[in-house]
Amino acid sequence: MNELNGNTYEIKVLSPYAFTINCDTTKFGKYERNGLAEQIKVPVTATFKGFEESLQAPLGSDIPCFENPDLDKWGRPEHLHLALISLLDFVEERQRLPELNNESDAEAFLKIYEKHNGTSIEIEGSVKVDEVNQDLVKNIARFAAAQTSPHAAFFGGIIAQEVVKYTGKFMPLRQWLHYETLELLPEGQVNRTPLNCRYDDQISIFGQEFQESLMNKK
Repeated sequence: MNELNGNTYEIKVLSPYAFTINCDTTKFGKYERNGLAEQIKVPVTATFKGFEESLQAPLGSDIPCFENPDLDKWGRPEHLHLALISLLDFVEERQRLPELNNESDAEAFLKIYEKHNGTSIEIEGSVKVDEVNQDLVKNIARFAAAQTSPHAAFFGGIIAQEVVKYTGKFMPLRQWLHYETLELLPEGQVNRTPLNCRYDDQISIFGQEFQESLMNKK
């Protein structure tokens, strides 16, 4: 169908093997055989808020809802975004992260969180949770100063992908990705006393028993 050659048309995909052309072809010549179509991806303009604005008001009419990497925890990103704001305030106020497994710091962090949750509704595009998950908030404070290699590698991979997306070939995250795996915490009481070794962060989270078991694996 020679009239199609050299022109661009919008299409509607019918299946992995078929599409229709958004064009009246009734006056075109006869289709013979072996036509080749080249896909042209139409550029999409993605809008973003600046960091400071997005931190306080991450939502908006032209901004999609939070990415939720774990659908088993529906609504969790809102809790985590408020926790991030609260953590930054804690650091600004005390010039340090909450100490590992420090209940006093955890209580102070919870109060900052509750304050933000109570006032955030005043800002258009901000987030608010109906019920504060105190266990979640306190655990974030208890382990905020710890680092683990698997989590660092996980987030490092995501950041590397986002850098690649700067080329414009793929759609970037818009614009927050909050993730936690607190279900990994051991049940019951464990000994989280640091041993002044390279594994103290893991011990502070999972306990000496877990670290000893891990070291004995082959």
